Amino acid sequence: MNRNKKLAITLAVLAVLGGSVYVQPEQGFAANVVIDGNDEFQAIIKNPGSDWEYRSDGKGALFLKNSKSDNTVIVENVTNGISIAGGRGSDVETSNNTLIINKSSINGNVFGGFSYEPNGYPGYYAGHNANNNTLIIKDSNIVGNAFGGDSQHGDASGNTVIICGESSVEGIIYGGITLIPSDEEQQGEVSGRADNNTIIIKDNVNLKNAIIYGGFVDITGAMNPDDKPVTEENFRKENNTVVFDGWSGSIEAVRSADNVNFYNMNLSDFVNNTNNPVLKITGTDPNDSFANIIGTDTEDFPDEDGESAGAGTKNINIGLSFKGGQDINAGEKIRLIQMDKDGQAVIDSDVDNEKKKKIRLANDGIAYAGVAQVVKGELKFDEADGEDGTTDKYLDYEIKSVGLNDQVNVVNEGRAASAAFLNQSDELISEALAGLNIEDKYGFETFAMVYGNDSRYGTNSDLSINGWSGLVGVGSNNKTKAGDFAWAAFFENGAGNYDISTTMNGITMEGDGSTVYNGGGIAARLTGENGVYGEASLRAGLLKNDLENGLLGADNNKYGYESESNYYGMHIGIGKIFKLENGASVDTYAKYYHSTVKDDSFTIDSDEFEMDDINSDRLRLGIRYNQGMDRTFNVYYGAAWEYEFNGESNGYAQGHKMEETSLKGSTVIGELGVVIQPENSPWSFDAKVKGYGGQRDGYSGSILATYHF
Repeated sequence: MNRNKKLAITLAVLAVLGGSVYVQPEQGFAANVVIDGNDEFQAIIKNPGSDWEYRSDGKGALFLKNSKSDNTVIVENVTNGISIAGGRGSDVETSNNTLIINKSSINGNVFGGFSYEPNGYPGYYAGHNANNNTLIIKDSNIVGNAFGGDSQHGDASGNTVIICGESSVEGIIYGGITLIPSDEEQQGEVSGRADNNTIIIKDNVNLKNAIIYGGFVDITGAMNPDDKPVTEENFRKENNTVVFDGWSGSIEAVRSADNVNFYNMNLSDFVNNTNNPVLKITGTDPNDSFANIIGTDTEDFPDEDGESAGAGTKNINIGLSFKGGQDINAGEKIRLIQMDKDGQAVIDSDVDNEKKKKIRLANDGIAYAGVAQVVKGELKFDEADGEDGTTDKYLDYEIKSVGLNDQVNVVNEGRAASAAFLNQSDELISEALAGLNIEDKYGFETFAMVYGNDSRYGTNSDLSINGWSGLVGVGSNNKTKAGDFAWAAFFENGAGNYDISTTMNGITMEGDGSTVYNGGGIAARLTGENGVYGEASLRAGLLKNDLENGLLGADNNKYGYESESNYYGMHIGIGKIFKLENGASVDTYAKYYHSTVKDDSFTIDSDEFEMDDINSDRLRLGIRYNQGMDRTFNVYYGAAWEYEFNGESNGYAQGHKMEETSLKGSTVIGELGVVIQPENSPWSFDAKVKGYGGQRDGYSGSILATYHF
């Protein structure tokens, strides 16, 4: 099969999994081998060539001959009765392999990676590690066992098994398994561990005839030579995780898992419905109990009474999350686990040495729903007196409170950022009017202005925004009985960027925001013979605001949003120009600006967001000194004070009111500029820089070019 098809298949399968599996960088770009269809599969069995090894003993097994690690093997559209491994080797490292079974039926075992003992002699000498392997089963049926990593007798750690789509498994699913030699001391070896393995179950997977082991360690006499009761110290497996990702159903047993996570649950299926548990354990043997979830993995060792019962429960963390877009209420109860009522399997409701339940909620009982809600609850154990025969047969989760996830306040911050950026363009309109209303220059005019800025606003998270704005238009300056009257019609455009960070569950998100506005308006200015002037403008348009990767969902995916709102604004101003000697002058002014960004609604990870209008009302008082060296070249200096009376962004996320973000406050402004009006030229130019301090910190620069016909 050609490389392009291998690449397409690999990426397509991984995309369907939603990024839930980490693949080594060298594996993520192209598959080493793709077996597509029974004909191709049978051809390899008949003629393995130099690449494959086919073993016919038992049901048979097929695996790559030369490369034991760093393989990617994809098997799809295949029906067969033999075992398959992504990587398989005798007494060698067998790690960093990926095996993908897609749209196939396998009557045999499947391995991400398998390092086995040579010559079939258990304990002859230790094998090597089977670490960081991945097994993906998608839309496939497996009649046999599924292994992330299988090491006889090294480490089997960091392996991942993902089962998704319309799949089924009839057998045992191991995240990682290591088999211990019978006599370690004689061989001078210390056997491996089965740590940090993960099993993920998604979609409509059928596991009613399956057993799950997060990590499996075969305990032998080498580990317990005196036949003492098995305790937690005998186990070499830590932090193994089973994830039920939006999945519910039946399974015979879940064993050897330090973390059992029920993620992306749809509450409507389970709330206050004890007849519909998320997980139903159908096994009836004591070894199927959540009382033995660390798993003795063997029945060879007695307890204190001399019976083969295995160790008690190690601490188990129960993790929870819920799909977005749900109305969640305190007092609602969910049945997480239901044991078969007719069997001996039970849930351990005992406490540890610190008097805490051995089975407990992770993250201090905090769970997340979508991006917008935080849920707090507690576990409820079946602690009946046993008369009804149900003692220790179920585990419920009861919701105690529901609140707002603080991270969603970045949505308010983002809306405020776009409104602040829009408000900055008010300066352009006033400056363009002044450029048109130049004494002794009359007639039709065109103008264009470019404005750039970098500003920070004293909001809840010190909002930072930068970008460019532009203004182009046509107008006229005319001499009237009342004075010089200038009018203009203009088109405005701006594009800005802002950065926002937020933290959820210990993970910091760096959001990348952008805002764009397009609109237009009209403006006018009248200057009397006495130097008194008045001006006004009206504007309207569309404001877009996008945020990428600013929010973390309960599914650990990154989310953003897109918002579109109409806007309108106006301003009025009055001032007086005092003429001094040598062409100098002083311009004093007061200007009032108003803008409204209309409301909007959108969804993020199915959570509903309802955003209110953002109204801005600003008053600016200022003075500008014009040196007036000559008519062709004029340097000016200025200072102003501005106060924002409003500028508040508010909204609701899935019915919860978000924290308000406000632009309210004072800003002082300093400016330095130059106006150039070449003699006998229709052009005039105005270039300036400004600095801001207070509620708004930063700087800006602009250039205005006007052509007087």
